[in-house]
Amino acid sequence: MKKINDIELFEETKHWILEDKLGIDFAVNILIQDNIIKKSQYNEYYKKIDNLYKNYYKKTYSDVKKCPKCKEGYLLKKKGRYGYFKACDRFPFCNFTEKI
Repeated sequence: MKKINDIELFEETKHWILEDKLGIDFAVNILIQDNIIKKSQYNEYYKKIDNLYKNYYKKTYSDVKKCPKCKEGYLLKKKGRYGYFKACDRFPFCNFTEKI
């Protein structure tokens, strides 16, 4: 397996994380399933992707608030069955939500 750099990693995972809102856990498992990374590299790549997206959110959404529950994630606007709400981007590890 070749070493994947940060730009390739961001490009490979942005569809699942930014557009489909499936989360980092999902993205890392797909990378393993597609033989891009080894199963033993799960934690390393989870942290790497988490940091990539934290930096992305800081640059793109300067007004985004930190999650008050986990203190690590960011609150993003999402659309649910009953309308819009804000939720922590670290779901399923943090289940904080807030009505808008």
